[in-house]
Amino acid sequence: MYRTTAAAVALVLGFLAVAVSGDLATSDPLYQQWKGRIVGGSYARDGDFPYQASFRTVDGMHICGGAVLNQQWVITAGSCMVGRTTSDTRVVVGAYRLSQGGFNLGLRRIIIHPNFATQTLANDVAVVRVASLMVLSDAVQGVQLGSYNVNVAYGALVSGWGRTEFSNPQFPDNLQYVAVNVISQLECRARFTAPYDARIYDSTLCSSSPIGQGTCLGDAGSPLVHGAELHGIVSWGIPCGEGYPDVYAHTSLRATEWQGRIVGGMNAASGQFPYQVSLVSLDNKHFCGGAIIGDRWILTAGHCLINRKPENVIAVIGALTSAQGGYNYDAEQFIVHPNFNEWTQQNDIAILRTKWTIRFNTAVFPVKMARTYTPANRAVLASGWGLTTLSVPKPADVLQFVALRTISNDDCSQRFRNLQNRAVTPSNLCTFSRNEQGTCMGDSGGPLVSDGELVGLVSWGIPCAVGYPDVYVRVASFRAWITAITGVY
Repeated sequence: MYRTTAAAVALVLGFLAVAVSGDLATSDPLYQQWKGRIVGGSYARDGDFPYQASFRTVDGMHICGGAVLNQQWVITAGSCMVGRTTSDTRVVVGAYRLSQGGFNLGLRRIIIHPNFATQTLANDVAVVRVASLMVLSDAVQGVQLGSYNVNVAYGALVSGWGRTEFSNPQFPDNLQYVAVNVISQLECRARFTAPYDARIYDSTLCSSSPIGQGTCLGDAGSPLVHGAELHGIVSWGIPCGEGYPDVYAHTSLRATEWQGRIVGGMNAASGQFPYQVSLVSLDNKHFCGGAIIGDRWILTAGHCLINRKPENVIAVIGALTSAQGGYNYDAEQFIVHPNFNEWTQQNDIAILRTKWTIRFNTAVFPVKMARTYTPANRAVLASGWGLTTLSVPKPADVLQFVALRTISNDDCSQRFRNLQNRAVTPSNLCTFSRNEQGTCMGDSGGPLVSDGELVGLVSWGIPCAVGYPDVYVRVASFRAWITAITGVY
């Protein structure tokens, strides 16, 4: 196997973030040799790689590899999806042979990374939503996105149906896999000559293996897994198994894939949500929401503040649009819950104290915190400036709100039963609505209100509004802690 390209998810989730430009890769005489390829590998057995996917034409020809993320999303290389549509592409999951078995699914949506560069294959990732939910089983399982950064590592696994040798144009019928070592970007650049050395970015990973082993044509989009987590998607290389590094789009589970996210909502009116806060950086970029609870106190999500400093954060209140209006209050102090777990998102709550007293008026006013447990089937309102669609990576211009309904924690847990790293606890609150309604990136820390009381703060979910619940911090569970610090009841 050498490489193939394909990409797109909710999830991921880890989208690449670096945009670059350069000479047109497709005009390079080696371009067709770059695209996807496993040489010198071993035969996989049924069920060895339950996350493996094969993207195909409607008449069944294998195009690229991919990796199942959950019941709705498959990640692949962006280059695999360029020029393809949902009507001319299928994906097969749960198969270890190209000729038989598995589940052949239609596609509902293709999302190529907005900064994918066809010229250089930078940000070579895409996520694809299937037309019907996959049934998870021993043969079909989602792979967890990487939770840690891989720089140098031994024993990563690449799997795929790419050519087993460059001179043989036939794809193997049996899924292949090979063990490779992840090498540093510095070493990777040093082992390529111009112009290829300039195409190793912060958003790429490289692997090395002995001559006669590696990826090959048809492997593009296939998964690179280390520690049972997905860290890369096969992007390009110099075919096939000739001793050069193989290059991957780097995937990882960071805040931008999971955290905070309003889709399918409506524009708010001026003064409708006087407790709403926009947390912005010093260059006025919105990153999270919040809720005013006192004249110097704002509640938000713990993950919004965990890696930031008060002197670099401004709370904008009383604004209707993200670009102008409102009042700026510098942050003086952050108090993240002492038991906040950045990996599981448990106890995902924090308190921000402003430098100056907040002046209340018709557009700026605190919200009361809920005192009691919010049951299932309760009407609630979520508000925020998060993305209105996952494919447009910028906050909403006008404050958005959406009407939702709470569901029980048991129901919520069942809907997330295939997740390995997240648990819905009693201190969480969940909402669920129809597809295309819910929270999205940038809504984290924003308020969820019922009958005029703050019942929740946006914490996490699977982006964005794709049929999964949204998960919030249950404010009533932390009321005693909040009151002890702020004096607000």
